[in-house]
Amino acid sequence: MTGMVESSKTSSGEVVLTERTNTTSSPYRSNGTTEDINGNIYAFKQSVVSAKTRDLSNAFVGHTVTTTVLDFYGNPGSMLVETYDSTGAKDGYSKLTDSTFINDTVNWLLGRLTCTTMENTDPEGNTRIRRSGFSYGPTNERLLKEVLEPDSADCISPTSLSMVTEYGYGDYGNKSSIKVSGTGITSRTTTNVYDYSQLLISTLIMRHAIAGPSAAGMLLSSLQGCICSVICNSMSHN
Repeated sequence: MTGMVESSKTSSGEVVLTERTNTTSSPYRSNGTTEDINGNIYAFKQSVVSAKTRDLSNAFVGHTVTTTVLDFYGNPGSMLVETYDSTGAKDGYSKLTDSTFINDTVNWLLGRLTCTTMENTDPEGNTRIRRSGFSYGPTNERLLKEVLEPDSADCISPTSLSMVTEYGYGDYGNKSSIKVSGTGITSRTTTNVYDYSQLLISTLIMRHAIAGPSAAGMLLSSLQGCICSVICNSMSHN
């Protein structure tokens, strides 16, 4: 593997504003393991990036160390960001992001994120966790649902604290609808309409609305409820 940056600096006169170093380890071999055998290196399993910043007066601004563990296809399964003070000691703040992915080698759809959990920790040891889940179509080609704060067991089933976003698609793969819902909130649906060349010509955002037929690229709607906004992009065709 060539062309990987090992270190970089940005300076203004005698002041080094940013300084980054990158360390890699445990390379994956062509057989998908990290064993030291004869075979081409596919990707590195882990990278550690140290980033230090100062302002123009040479005063310390920040220092972070990011440790990323990658899977065989280069997806970041785990990413830990730790911060340090001006003496180089850890200050107690950190953020850990754990992610799981679908790597569909049959259809060659790689890196489809299915679940991510972010855990923030402060110097007193208090933690705050935020989780998001994602589901896809039968062959993993399209994102169908995104759930914020899903059930921790499967990372996709909604709970009373969840916000759910569902996506619909047209025959040509354009995103035709986006529905946002959750407990205690009014659901909202955004409908996109495309012309014969599949260019977006109108967007309709509604709450509790029932849309009627549309024809010739014109959106004709009979609505019950409250239309929040309509945004139309007029187009001319030669």
